[in-house]
Amino acid sequence: MKTRCIHIFPRFKNSFLIEEIRKKYDDLYGCIEPHITLVFPFESDIKIEDLKTEIHGILSNESQFEVSAQGIEAVDNHGYYLFLNIAKGKERIIELHYKLHKGLLAEYQSPWTKDGSYIPHITIGRFKNKEQMNNAMKDIGKFDPEFISKVERIFIETIGENEESIIEEIIEFGESSN
Repeated sequence: MKTRCIHIFPRFKNSFLIEEIRKKYDDLYGCIEPHITLVFPFESDIKIEDLKTEIHGILSNESQFEVSAQGIEAVDNHGYYLFLNIAKGKERIIELHYKLHKGLLAEYQSPWTKDGSYIPHITIGRFKNKEQMNNAMKDIGKFDPEFISKVERIFIETIGENEESIIEEIIEFGESSN
């Protein structure tokens, strides 16, 4: 049984600005790069070949696209987080999220996204309570640089024993399953 996720790892030229905040407020800093989660952690015995075939089928007709992120939001449903908001490319990411949760991965859709409420984001802070979250927002203050990247591939990740990210596969957009 493996715990896996499916992500986009955007390559922002100014990602060091994100990492400065994550280093202070995200306990997964150092375990995983800034990412947009398409399929949240799920435990399964799905063989990697079956998962690859499924995702290749979904991405084979998808084209690359640009994504931009800007602005931080405090979010207090399902925990206490700071999210870097996705602006451009948001609709494409939402479509991918729901396409990936059909077929083989349908049973692994997170309860909080089944009603169509998936919101693409990059988590930059995780907190034990609302006070810590609000204090971090005050500490960060105005933060509005724009982060731009081309999305060309998605990553199948296994989460290791120490929460580390282990990339199992990288699947390009428009690639056939050969």
